[in-house]
Amino acid sequence: MIQLEKIDDEFAKDTVSLKDRNNGFEKNFIGNFLSRIWALYGPPNSILYEGFNYTFQDKYSGLIFTAYCGACGLAYGGKLEDEEALKPIIAEFDKYLSHVKPVDCEISFETDFGVTKVGAKDGIPYDIYEE
Repeated sequence: MIQLEKIDDEFAKDTVSLKDRNNGFEKNFIGNFLSRIWALYGPPNSILYEGFNYTFQDKYSGLIFTAYCGACGLAYGGKLEDEEALKPIIAEFDKYLSHVKPVDCEISFETDFGVTKVGAKDGIPYDIYEE
């Protein structure tokens, strides 16, 4: 089993998107993703234009990856040279998230189309788009 530590975003410098995490069939997919990670690691490191970011370091390998929401949706990122080594770590983390119960939380972020509020209330994830 992987053991991750949430670390400062400064360690995510020079990372790129490695794996798309969008699921068009999942209702309220941003709030779902956020509330499950929040259950394990608390609020995101940063709330950005069009999303949020978490940065993690695997305690065994020392490898760093990000879990984030950005302009293109949900994704995992890392350094390109670490892509192959990160694949199983990210896959295990993503699989583990599916077993985590969403916790109550909320953040808001600006987008080109207005404000988006995401999170969970009473364990039920939501994505609310306001103009």
